[in-house]
Amino acid sequence: MIGLAKLAAAVALLALVRQGQDPAKLLQLEQKFREQTDPVHRAKALAKLASGEIRAAQEEIRAGQTDQALGRLDRFRDDAREVYQALQASGINAVKRPAGFQELQIALRESVRRLRDIIFGLSLERRGGFVTAQQDLDQINNQLLQDLFPPPPPPKPRRKRHARLPRSLAPRAPS
Repeated sequence: MIGLAKLAAAVALLALVRQGQDPAKLLQLEQKFREQTDPVHRAKALAKLASGEIRAAQEEIRAGQTDQALGRLDRFRDDAREVYQALQASGINAVKRPAGFQELQIALRESVRRLRDIIFGLSLERRGGFVTAQQDLDQINNQLLQDLFPPPPPPKPRRKRHARLPRSLAPRAPS
């Protein structure tokens, strides 16, 4: 029994320490994201920030602050859209130089999956804005996938070659 009590206390202490560090680290990551001007660096910074934003929104929902959580997710969605548009405007070919595109796509894919889990736990009347944010993030993720893995170009039409007759059967020109 004493061993179980020590384990429970250690887990509770670890959870408190972790929760105490998350807000400071989240602010540090957000500040780093805001300072970046290069689209690729902004995308990488947002990718690092993504899991913390989703986790913070989840904690706010658990605390009953759904409006604050929705505001956080809306800001995250707007930042993701802005970064994606900046990456597109930069003219970088995502297939040849996937840096930034790839990190953002992976982060958005994981965020969308976690957000779906969060939405599943909400009552139907509270899901509306969260579903919209999730759908918007999913759309950006799909656009990134299209940029990273475009469909192959259609095959070039083949010109028909005329069959040649063997020399022995070919008509001879009059001499």
